[in-house]
Amino acid sequence: MRSVTLKIKNPIDRRACINCLPSLQEHGISVKILRCAPVGPNCGHSLIRFEGDPEVLDRLLSEPLQLNDDHIRIEIARSGNGSYSALVVNTQCKLSHLIHESGCFLELAIQSDDNDLIFHLVGSDSESIRTFIDSVKDLGYYVNVISVYEKQAWGGLTYRQEVSLRMAFESGYYNIPSQVTLDELAAKIGVSKSTLNIMLRRAERRLISDYLTSSEK
Repeated sequence: MRSVTLKIKNPIDRRACINCLPSLQEHGISVKILRCAPVGPNCGHSLIRFEGDPEVLDRLLSEPLQLNDDHIRIEIARSGNGSYSALVVNTQCKLSHLIHESGCFLELAIQSDDNDLIFHLVGSDSESIRTFIDSVKDLGYYVNVISVYEKQAWGGLTYRQEVSLRMAFESGYYNIPSQVTLDELAAKIGVSKSTLNIMLRRAERRLISDYLTSSEK
């Protein structure tokens, strides 16, 4: 399998479901697309998770949200542990169809600091990813490939470890000098500093262990 991270800039006349909630991000709430599926000729459904300060989440999400787009509907649910998720219906969604038609799967989508989209996709091979990128460009989106790598069969990281480690790497946390602090990275991902520190250390230990084991062989 091939995994790719893309930065996608929306054309002016199109808005993704993750862009319809600017008021949340202005209050430090992280909005992440976890699943995305096409429904009908142009419609798409997305499962979204909100992460941030519980008190801020309760204050902002206790009442119906005022959306910027008439073609987007959202239903929000609060879980027992205080987290929030939502089902978003976008009647003008093209990206969900392109993901499905290319044979790729969405791992995670977030909004970048400059309001573009960061997509983490998995494809069966490089051709499926190329098909998605070409299709997105044909619709007028600007696409920048951030990283591409082959998914290996190893002892493996958990989903949260892999996503956190990838975001840390792409944000410049491992650069010398570092481009982002652990506090800044934790706020961006939507977890506490101590939780992120543990996740990264466990992920790093797993990767180092796999590398040393394979090198011995």
